[in-house]
Amino acid sequence: MKISKGDNERVLNVESLKRELQISLENIRVATQEFSQEYCVGSGRDWKLYKGDFSHAKANVNATGCTTIVAKQWIQKYGQENNQFRTELDVLFNRKHEDIISLAGYCDEQGETIIVYKHVWNGSLDEHLNNVNLTWIKRLQICINIASGLEFLHGGGVTQKKLVHGNIKSANILLTADWKAKISNFEFSSLDSLHQHIDHVSDHAYGTFAYLDPKLAWGNGCEDHSQSLGPSAKKRFKEGKFNEMAREMVIQLKEALEFQEDKEIWEPMLPRNYREIIDMSKTPGIYSINKKKDLYRMLSDAVFLQGGKVWFSLSKTGKGNAMISATMFSYENRTSHKWRYIQRSRFHRVAKMMDMTNLKIQIKIKTEILSKDIVYGVHLVFKFCDPGKVYSNPIYVNLKYKMGSETSHAYFAKHRDDDGWMMIELCRFLNQKEVTVFEVSLESFSRYYCGSGAIYMKQEDLGETVKGFNGLRCGIHSHPYLNAFWSNIFAGCKKLLLPKKNVKGFEHDPDGNKTSMQSEVNGKKHLMISATKVLFNSRKMKFFHPKPSAESR
Repeated sequence: MKISKGDNERVLNVESLKRELQISLENIRVATQEFSQEYCVGSGRDWKLYKGDFSHAKANVNATGCTTIVAKQWIQKYGQENNQFRTELDVLFNRKHEDIISLAGYCDEQGETIIVYKHVWNGSLDEHLNNVNLTWIKRLQICINIASGLEFLHGGGVTQKKLVHGNIKSANILLTADWKAKISNFEFSSLDSLHQHIDHVSDHAYGTFAYLDPKLAWGNGCEDHSQSLGPSAKKRFKEGKFNEMAREMVIQLKEALEFQEDKEIWEPMLPRNYREIIDMSKTPGIYSINKKKDLYRMLSDAVFLQGGKVWFSLSKTGKGNAMISATMFSYENRTSHKWRYIQRSRFHRVAKMMDMTNLKIQIKIKTEILSKDIVYGVHLVFKFCDPGKVYSNPIYVNLKYKMGSETSHAYFAKHRDDDGWMMIELCRFLNQKEVTVFEVSLESFSRYYCGSGAIYMKQEDLGETVKGFNGLRCGIHSHPYLNAFWSNIFAGCKKLLLPKKNVKGFEHDPDGNKTSMQSEVNGKKHLMISATKVLFNSRKMKFFHPKPSAESR
């Protein structure tokens, strides 16, 4: 047979790589402390496994850069050790796959035959089968790794023959630190031609008797083959579909993993009443056939409920939030509002209130779609029809409303987005019941601050209250709260007082009162503004005059 130049180059490259993977017996002895029993981490009939560290050896690392290793030393006792060593070395050297243990090196000198693996931190699968922390998701992922590795071995290729492992069992499956499975121990492997017709299964000495097809192990004495894959595998082999069996197994395991992830990961992230929420949607049939993972993403992106009048979404913490359309409000005076369509709005149909100082709006909401035991904030979303009204953020609006017989005020509104919509918090409540009826009556915005023009009434927002919220909490508070608010600012500023010698100048109002102060600290200019300037246009605000203080500006 004529050997081509390309074949010669491949042979030379293989031999060169084999030389690079050779590790001296001396280095392995040092790494394993002379094959100390203390370092022994496993054993078979013909070999022992020793954990080692090349940082203790003369050479810090071997050719692959691996420091912590496992050395598989064959016992020179039964006469089969040399063949087993050659078989496994050939498999690991020629068949590289992510689900097969990696070869770190080998040693064949002074009568010792040793294969060196890269160390895997979680040992073998048989050590973890009763581990309650090994979830079904992890177990299925391990099965997929094993099936994918076997599919690779059984598939062969143009230049390689199909390979049968011959000793698949949990003790021969190694687990990495992230629980990824690696097939190991190939000493009983056998090669079969892809095109050779075989009508029997090889009966040479396999490593684990209990894993054989019962018919092969016990002959005709065993009638119950229900627990064995042997007959099915043999049938597929005869039909030339043996490779398809491993491929089908991988597909089925991935489907099982997807189902288990849906059950263990995604379903707990959905609201407890997610089925009822889906039934309220525009197209419940579409959502009900989806996987829990897809359903979670849909709800996170938000869906319309109750004929498009409620916008429901999941927060980042998996809690339900809802936005209620103004079409669900009750308007005491039917001529007080007109319906308008706005394109850049979640609800295109919004109510235009002709007089914001005389709202007379009744809101009644059931909270059955919200999550239990969560503190919710209730916000009103609105927009001034006159864009010139919005000149600050937050803006003082003094919204008057009633809950039951109690009259309350929400003072500050803040921008919700960049297109003029504003949001004001009405209250907060702990949702403890399956269904809570929330009622509020909106009466008026302050005529002095907001005028008597029109506003768009968009929706009411029921959202989860986020811990660490740093905005103004304008819930149900009486006027003394505002005094307390400014008093707290005043108390906080006293801790940040600037040295008087750095004061550059004061500004005064027409009455001669100081309204602002410029100062300089560390070369940077600072401005302190009096509350009288912030509330310069307040008619009802009453100012108090504390006793003169040497620390006060």
